[in-house]
Amino acid sequence: MGPAARTVLIQRVHLYSDGTFALRPTIFRHVHPEDADAMAGKAGLALEERFGGWEEQPFTPDSSYHISVYVNR
Repeated sequence: MGPAARTVLIQRVHLYSDGTFALRPTIFRHVHPEDADAMAGKAGLALEERFGGWEEQPFTPDSSYHISVYVNR
């Protein structure tokens, strides 16, 4: 699956009391752990910890999520 298939575009609309509005587009891209590690390495960062969720669950091959913590070394 290429990067375009892992991209989500969200368009937020902020409505103000004076009748005006603002559009706030946001693009998210799902990154596999290996891709995140490679990008972090190119930026001079090293993986310190990886969790399978926000409550610091262990990261396993069956994890649906990854929370990766990188440090500058």
